[in-house]
Amino acid sequence: MSLPNPHPHSSPIRITEVAILPLNHPNPVYLPYYTLDHLAMAKNVLEASSGHTFTYYRSLNEPPALYLFGSWDSFEAHAAFLPSPVNLELLKLLKDDLRIDAIQMWHLDADIFKVEEGRKSILEAGTLGFGRYIVPDVEEFLEKYGGLRENLIEVSKCVGSEARYQVTGGLKIEQRDVEEWDMFYRFDGEDGADLSELQFSINEAVRETVVQHLKRLELV
Repeated sequence: MSLPNPHPHSSPIRITEVAILPLNHPNPVYLPYYTLDHLAMAKNVLEASSGHTFTYYRSLNEPPALYLFGSWDSFEAHAAFLPSPVNLELLKLLKDDLRIDAIQMWHLDADIFKVEEGRKSILEAGTLGFGRYIVPDVEEFLEKYGGLRENLIEVSKCVGSEARYQVTGGLKIEQRDVEEWDMFYRFDGEDGADLSELQFSINEAVRETVVQHLKRLELV
């Protein structure tokens, strides 16, 4: 598996890896124990290789798949890892659990694991909102997104707590692949509220919006 060329928005700061992992199992809610063991082993290797956190979520509204989110020091650091013997062994380990040839992967120009003071990490939320926006004009979108983000923070209160979840996101680093539009991905915790009604505030700045709801996959 190789990476496409970086996008002009590529950033030297720590980046986020996003990967969709299609399952060979029909039900992502009840995975075999050996698959969970393999996923835990893969998580440990990725964290040791990158020096950063990785986590899995399962999709609630599409064919059986897992989402993998993690951080790398740079696009180049991940590109160097992919052809390594360690990664090739991981792919062999997971060949009966995942549809290896159907894995999708890209990167964001932000570290979604970085938490602002006074916020809780979105990765502590049981349900994660994962939004994709196809953006004709990045500057216009980011201006409107700033207002949306503040509203999302205000309503996404953690269950049983006054704390607010972090709301974060970033532009896709790889070359544009949908009619020359940029793509922005948003993450927010949805344990305490239905956030769908807030989407309208940026509709005029986007060409298409897709929001998915993901559940954290517990490996123990």
